[in-house]
Amino acid sequence: MSDDLPAHPGLPGCAGRRGVVTSHPDDESFPLPGTDLTRPGVAPIHDHHLGGAGDREVDRQFAERVLRDHPVVRSVVHANRMFQRRVVPYPVRPGIRQFTDIGSGTSR
Repeated sequence: MSDDLPAHPGLPGCAGRRGVVTSHPDDESFPLPGTDLTRPGVAPIHDHHLGGAGDREVDRQFAERVLRDHPVVRSVVHANRMFQRRVVPYPVRPGIRQFTDIGSGTSR
């Protein structure tokens, strides 16, 4: 079974790799209208707490400020990710292959 899926025809900038939906800065639709890139975003802040690279300076600064006031946040974010990794195999075993991630998403 291939990891490559066709791009979604109705969503500009969507990638079909492992079902991950992304938006690329070169797309005409990037950023989405009304998106204020000068303000921190929930998804990039979450990504920063997980050690990812999908964040900008404004996101990193805000994330670090949150950690100063609430140091447990990084542990909670990692615990949530570990929970997801533990539970996803259960529906996969009987054959479920599609999941809906209802999260903060990233509009950038």
